Amino acid sequence: MKKVWILLIPIILSFSITNALDIKLPSETVSVMAGSNIKIPMTITNSGNERKLISVSIFPPQSQKVMTLVYPQMFYLFPGESKNVSIYFSALKEAKPIATTFTLNVKDLETEKILYQKSITVIVYRNNPLYLDRISLNKYNFYPNESVNISVKIVNSVNQLSSASKLSVKVLYKDRQIYEFERTIDPLGPEKSRTFIFSYHLDPYAPNGTYTIKAVLTDLMGNYIDSLNTQFNVKAVYMIPEKCTKKETHWNLLSTHTKIIVKNTGNVVAPEFYVTETVPKFLKDFLKPKSKPTEIEVKGNKVVYKWLIKDLGPGESVIIEYSISLWFAWIELLIIGGAIYFFFMFSFRPSIRKKYGGEMKRITPEQEIPIIIEVKNKSRKIMRNVIIQDSLPLMTKLVKRFETMKPQVRKLKKSIELIWRFDKLNPGEERVLIYYIKPIVSISGSFSLPSAKLIYYTEKNDKKVMISNSLTIE
Repeated sequence: MKKVWILLIPIILSFSITNALDIKLPSETVSVMAGSNIKIPMTITNSGNERKLISVSIFPPQSQKVMTLVYPQMFYLFPGESKNVSIYFSALKEAKPIATTFTLNVKDLETEKILYQKSITVIVYRNNPLYLDRISLNKYNFYPNESVNISVKIVNSVNQLSSASKLSVKVLYKDRQIYEFERTIDPLGPEKSRTFIFSYHLDPYAPNGTYTIKAVLTDLMGNYIDSLNTQFNVKAVYMIPEKCTKKETHWNLLSTHTKIIVKNTGNVVAPEFYVTETVPKFLKDFLKPKSKPTEIEVKGNKVVYKWLIKDLGPGESVIIEYSISLWFAWIELLIIGGAIYFFFMFSFRPSIRKKYGGEMKRITPEQEIPIIIEVKNKSRKIMRNVIIQDSLPLMTKLVKRFETMKPQVRKLKKSIELIWRFDKLNPGEERVLIYYIKPIVSISGSFSLPSAKLIYYTEKNDKKVMISNSLTIE
């Protein structure tokens, strides 16, 4: 019997050593904030002399809105080897502020024996009863010029009235804020929720790519409470030149004018392309483009003009214009006719001219200066109710000596006004009006007199006004 026990001692010792595990767990109680997670590191060492297939698990996998995760969950441990295992506890945003107990199990999968078991208590806490439950969009792929409808849901997780808060919803493109909504949120009732809708309209040329919507909830002092993000995509819209080209042609007796407008209605830079125009060959010398064509090609009895368009950005447009002269003879005739018309118009219409007589060596108060106004009816019609108006600056004095018809004299605040009246002037009739002035002080150099005015009425009683030249006395 004694010999039997001696033989069993090595076997018993071997079994004890083979199943030996050293497990280090830093804490059996952890705290996690609702909406976040925490990691507990654990070290398992095989202190036996045989390889083990280890399984690590948490029971239950989830409870009271607290989720668990173990990594790695299964692995081999050789004698003397250690393995670091991470245990994660993640509390959902809606988790209540209570304590929940989980059981940690370390199992030998080859023997199906639980080698280690420990209770871990997870305490959930909240910094604020409010949280953002959801952020969603009406869709997640958009074209430019569409509206993005943003829905944000706020929840009060406790059974009491919440405090007022502030909600900010930002639209970002490539980490750059392009728009922001702000709204003050009234207190929410116990365990109540409220959804807010915001609408952001995309620009007609909004660049393609990924946009981010960021909702941030704070208290009225600006202290952070919660945030949620989501993303949407704006599709690339490429310009099709044929669909984005507008052509207008205006005709008249002398020429045609064509205007071509090409606009990039997409939201990406258009690849280079040609705008082409074809005209009959006999019009080649009469076509005048406003901008020089990139290529001119003659094909049979036609001429093809090509303009190369490069790097046309979103919303940008380019204008190509050209005109075709139809009748150069008509243009020449128009020029000649116009010249004749203007010659007759200026040669056969009433005129008024103002000048002075004599030579001025020095302008002194003793010197009388004759002022001459010449009025002539060069037209072929009678001028009726003729009025000639002239004025003198206050720096001059009117000499009451008139060699021709005496005017009506009126002294105004800043000038002296002279007025002559005639019942009529017949075609070809001329009147010369002369009066004298003296300067009040000696003048070195020159001084100017204002223009005279001719007012008359035609036979149809239409009022006409003509202005003479101004006069500089030197």
